[in-house]
Amino acid sequence: MTDTTFPSYTRRSKRMTATDVRLRTLRVKTLRIGFLVGAIAAVLALVGSVAFQAMQGQAQLNEAVIQGEKLVIESPRFVGRTKDGGKVIVTARTATRAMNDQTGKVSLDKPVLETGDGSTATATNGVWTQSEQSLTLNGDVVLKHFGGDRATSTSALWTSVPAALTMNDNVVLSRQAGDKATANTAIWTSNPAQLTISGNVNITRPSGASLVAGVAVWRNDIGALDVQNGVRISLPSGESATAQTARFSDRAGDLGLQGQVVVTFAQGQASSARADFNGTTGRLTGEGGVEVRSSLGIGTASRYAYETRTRRLNLNGDARVTLR
Repeated sequence: MTDTTFPSYTRRSKRMTATDVRLRTLRVKTLRIGFLVGAIAAVLALVGSVAFQAMQGQAQLNEAVIQGEKLVIESPRFVGRTKDGGKVIVTARTATRAMNDQTGKVSLDKPVLETGDGSTATATNGVWTQSEQSLTLNGDVVLKHFGGDRATSTSALWTSVPAALTMNDNVVLSRQAGDKATANTAIWTSNPAQLTISGNVNITRPSGASLVAGVAVWRNDIGALDVQNGVRISLPSGESATAQTARFSDRAGDLGLQGQVVVTFAQGQASSARADFNGTTGRLTGEGGVEVRSSLGIGTASRYAYETRTRRLNLNGDARVTLR
């Protein structure tokens, strides 16, 4: 009995020439190389998105490997520019992305974010989310601002549009000018150049003044600290005040209070619509519905002036005093 199956296969094999064999081998190698190149391209396309939305830059790839179902880049460095022209650099020990993850999330180990002005933010780990165009930093977040300011927090979020770094949970701030602060949240922006802290804000100023508020904003453009949402201030001379809003001038050391201002002195307290403290002379002045209460009696006037150094109070403008 003759088997006709294998001879048929043999005849087909004999019809393949040496050139055919070489071409088939070349096609197999090409497919393998194409798969590897495609995988590396996927790394650059997905992990390279850490260069952020609206940036035009380059990613430097030191080593890309496939580990199981993950794409891994060793020592990545991404460079780009935001829409407003700011330069951003992100480096990390490794960048990892699951091949089956469609959300575009890239895990970073020991990420470092550096902005064009020289500020840096570091963390234990981070996550870049492509769909949201954001970089989350977690664990021992440390921000070093180019001007010498320093802040720490438990976590932070960097967004490309607008370009801002939001630090969350247990924010501790130390500014070059001497301010010390704690808050729940801190937001750093370069355009406009300012720092906003909110939630259980406590600030100690280099002059010795301290304050508690809901929100505080350092306005670098005008050299001032704006405070709002329930302000309580203690002056270095011993007086204290409450108001709805306040502005500290970094250049002159002056203080302006607005909205239901109540100043407490050693001998009593004065309420007014607004009040100002002159950092050079140490004079407190208030105006608008002035009422002064002390152990001696009650006084009303359009304005008052209190000398913190001599403890002397003057009432001006339709002044009336009722003694006890």
